[in-house]
Amino acid sequence: MRSNIALALVAAMILSGCNSKEENKETKTPVQTEQSTQKVEKSGTDKVVEGLKDISNDVKNKAKEGMKNVSEKTKEMAKDVGNKIDENIVKPASDAIDSAKEATKEDTSNAIEATKEATSKAVDSAKEATSKAVDATKEAASAAVVAGAEVASKAVDATKEAASNVADKTKQMVKKATNSASGENAEKGRALYTTCKSCHGANAEKKALGKSQVIADWKKEDIVNALKGYKAKTYGGAMKNIMYPQSSKLSPEQMEQVAEYITTLKK
Repeated sequence: MRSNIALALVAAMILSGCNSKEENKETKTPVQTEQSTQKVEKSGTDKVVEGLKDISNDVKNKAKEGMKNVSEKTKEMAKDVGNKIDENIVKPASDAIDSAKEATKEDTSNAIEATKEATSKAVDSAKEATSKAVDATKEAASAAVVAGAEVASKAVDATKEAASNVADKTKQMVKKATNSASGENAEKGRALYTTCKSCHGANAEKKALGKSQVIADWKKEDIVNALKGYKAKTYGGAMKNIMYPQSSKLSPEQMEQVAEYITTLKK
């Protein structure tokens, strides 16, 4: 509406300007005519601008008012929708949940009671069965202990007898083996002792060169240790240098053999 009014104003001002120019055309000079035209054009333009500003402000105000109305109506609609949701959906759902909770509580309570009762019966049955099993186990164990003790006693006696027989046989075998080894070593030691006779005597009854001890009564271990000491030059005192050439020729096995033979010369 205001747009049409503005256009009408512009048209009226333009026509008014044209009429004024026609009326004053014969009486005004060209300079005066130009100045009048500029004034008219400026006056018309100012009026148009003012009219457009008024229209723009009016449009803005109406737009703000319209937006405000839309916002208020939107809020009212949202509120109404929310109320309807609460009434038609949320409340029925809440009621259904409450009903389900109550039903679940009742079912759970019944299930717990039934479980307690069944558990109590199972425990009683288990106790009874366990008691019977314990009694039966005690009886069987008692019988087994008696029979086991008898068997164990016989087994111990048999083991002792067998062990005694094994020990006796072992001793005999060891003795035979020792005697055999000793005899064999002594026989080999006899040949090795031949070089010792000139100083120690045929029966090891002399002091070698009048300085050494009589070795006929020595133990086998002492003789072996002495020969090893002579060979290593860690034993012997005055006889060390004399015995080194003799002992250095002997192996550990030969020392055992010589010592074994010398022990057979005891009086």
